[in-house]
Amino acid sequence: MLLTQEPSTVPAAPVVVDVETTGFGKHDKIVEIAIVAMDPESWETVDEYDTLLNPERDMGPTGVHGISASMVEVAPVFGDVIADVAKRLNGALLVAHNLPFDSRMLRQEFERNGIQVDLGSGLCTLRETRQNELVCAYLDALDWVLDDGVIDQTERTEIKRLARDLGVPERDRIKAHRDYFDCIVAAAKRDGVVSPAEHEIIARIADQLELAGVEIPDPTPVATVEKLAAGDRVCFTGTAFVGGETWTRDDMEALARRAGLAPVRNVTKKGCDLLVAADVASASSKARTARKYGKPIVSVADFLAWAGVR
Repeated sequence: MLLTQEPSTVPAAPVVVDVETTGFGKHDKIVEIAIVAMDPESWETVDEYDTLLNPERDMGPTGVHGISASMVEVAPVFGDVIADVAKRLNGALLVAHNLPFDSRMLRQEFERNGIQVDLGSGLCTLRETRQNELVCAYLDALDWVLDDGVIDQTERTEIKRLARDLGVPERDRIKAHRDYFDCIVAAAKRDGVVSPAEHEIIARIADQLELAGVEIPDPTPVATVEKLAAGDRVCFTGTAFVGGETWTRDDMEALARRAGLAPVRNVTKKGCDLLVAADVASASSKARTARKYGKPIVSVADFLAWAGVR
C-alpha cells in the first residue's frame, strides 16, 4: 500500500519526532513514539501524539530507555497505530535529534506492515550541532553492543551502517574505536594495578574493535606469600561474605590471634607483612598502600583456608 500526501493549501507543518527502540538493528522495533506538530510560522504546538508500543520481543536496553516489559503489556503494537502515525509523518518536514536513526527505524516498521510512507525532508538537530556529537552518538551504540564483550557479525554490520547514517567518516570511526580502547585501559590502570581479569578484558576489546598493533598492558606483578608464620603482622580491610557467611574485621582479627598472628590496623612500610582483603583487586586506601610498599594481598577466602576454617 502506498500512502500519498493529500493536496493542501496549508504549508506542511514541521513535525518533531522521537522514538525509543529495542536496539538499532534491522530486527529491532520501536517501543515508544512521540510526535509533535508545530505551526510553520509561529512554531507553536498544533498537535501532539505519544504512545508506548509492544514490540512483541525482548525490550532491549531498559536501562537506556526506561521502558520495561510490564509497561507495554497492554500497549498497542505498531500495526495498531500505523494509520495515526502515518498521517502525521507522511510528507512532513521531520525534525529529530538523530534523524537518520529515527527515520530508519520508522521506515522498517512501515515496511514490516506493508506500508510505504513518504517521510519527506528533514532536519537533524544532531547534525546541525558539532560533529563530535555524531561520534558520541556512534560511541553510545558501540558501548551498547560491547555490553557482553562481543560484537557479532550482525552487530558489526549495523554499527557500520549507523556510522554511515550519522555521516561519521571511516577515519573518525576508527579513531573513536581507539579512543574507546584508551578509556578502557585508563580505567583499568586507575587504581595502579592491572589484574589478570582486566588484562583479558582489554585484549578482548582490542580484538572486537579490530585494533591492530595497540599495546595491551601486562598484568601488574603482585607480591605473594607462600606461608604465614607466628608473629606475622596482618592487616584486614572491610567485611567479607564467604560461603554464605559474614566475616567482619573483628572476626578475622580474632581468628588471626588464635593462629599466632599479630593483627595491625594499618598498612605501613615496616609495620605490616600482609593485607587480607575481600577482593585482591580492591582499590581501597589500604590496598593502594600495600601495592606501593610491595606488601602481599590475599583474599579473605584464601586466608580462611589457610586458617583451616574452609
